[in-house]
Amino acid sequence: MSCICQCYTNGVDSGMAQVGFPLKADKESPSENVVKDAEKETSEMTLPASDLADCRAENWLLKKKLMDFEITIENLQQLVNMIVEKQHRRLSVIFSESTTQWKEMR
Repeated sequence: MSCICQCYTNGVDSGMAQVGFPLKADKESPSENVVKDAEKETSEMTLPASDLADCRAENWLLKKKLMDFEITIENLQQLVNMIVEKQHRRLSVIFSESTTQWKEMR
């Protein structure tokens, strides 16, 4: 398996740079306290670059699995539709044969 997730080891601090995540201030009621709190939390929140890469790799794998499952679901839907159509055709044939036999018996 050759994917990006093999390049990184979970939980190992490689001494790489820390990446900060900015927090958005509340748009409906922007007050100075909210902005100051957000700036304080932003300056305190850091994440190792390797952890960020691990998260990105995991997100990529999850998106790939989601696409695979969506394709599987579409294939199953097509199979069910095909089965229903065949049943409908067979039932139509059975019904038409039974009605012709019933008419002949009269």
